[in-house]
Amino acid sequence: MSSDLSIISRTREIQSLSASFQQMVRNMREMIYRISVTTEQLSDKGEQLKTVSKKTVESNQELMEAVGMVKSGAAETASSSDATITFFQRMKEDMVQVTDQMEMIQESSQHMNTAALEGGRQIKQLTQSIQALEQEIAQMAGAVKKVESYSSSVANIVQVIRTIAEQTKYLSLNATIEAARAGEDGKGFAVVAKEIRRLAEQSGKAVESIAKTTEEMVDVIIATTKQGMLVSERFSTYMQTAYRSKCSLEELLREIAVVTEKIEGMKRHMGELANSVPPMEQATISFVSTAQQTLASAEQMLHSSHTQTTDMKAMYRIGLELIELGQTLRQSVKQFETAG
Repeated sequence: MSSDLSIISRTREIQSLSASFQQMVRNMREMIYRISVTTEQLSDKGEQLKTVSKKTVESNQELMEAVGMVKSGAAETASSSDATITFFQRMKEDMVQVTDQMEMIQESSQHMNTAALEGGRQIKQLTQSIQALEQEIAQMAGAVKKVESYSSSVANIVQVIRTIAEQTKYLSLNATIEAARAGEDGKGFAVVAKEIRRLAEQSGKAVESIAKTTEEMVDVIIATTKQGMLVSERFSTYMQTAYRSKCSLEELLREIAVVTEKIEGMKRHMGELANSVPPMEQATISFVSTAQQTLASAEQMLHSSHTQTTDMKAMYRIGLELIELGQTLRQSVKQFETAG
């Protein structure tokens, strides 16, 4: 009886042990199933991680290239902006020089205007003097013509005196002849006739001298008249030259006024340009600052992209390792499944 109880007891233990073993097997199968599912999920996630890491690396590489282009553009922008600032500085210096030169030109224009006005005043005085002198020459020519007419009258009078002297000479000669005929009674008359003849001869010589002097005076008057006409013609030429000079000076004054007005306009435009340069320069300086900040940010982004690329490559390698680990687990699980 005791042996039967022992057998029954052992049977119960075996049954309990068998049930526990069966339960353990079921649990192990469930665990292996879960491990298999987890392994599949791990493989899938590894593939996804591999794909995402690869795409992320490629995108990050493109981002690095874009950031590199931004960096290059920012560097070029900063460099060109520096050159632009230098250009603005040179332009301001050139504008100052141009403004100074324009002021000098304006001052010279004012001096030219003053000189032209003074020249016009002097030409006006010269013209008035020439006109007055021309009037005096005309008056002198009139006086010379009167003297010429008077000399003609003197010549006529001289001719009359010459005729009278000739007749007196003939009369004295006749008186001498008559006195010779009278003899002693005619001696006194002969002396008078001789004296009359001498006076007649002196009168003739004086008349000839007067005639010669008158002719010479007429020649001088004619020469003076011709010279006066030449001088008058020259003064007329001088008057024309003075008039042309006056017209030229007036034209010069008008041109100087136009140039002065244009210079004033250019000075105004230069002032407006000078006022617009500082804001442009300040904007360029701000642009340079922004470009430099962009360059620094691009360099920082490039550094971060390099770090991120390194991390993504590490994640890619981890994904490969996960895939490899999943494959190893799958092989192990298959062995358990086959064994089961």
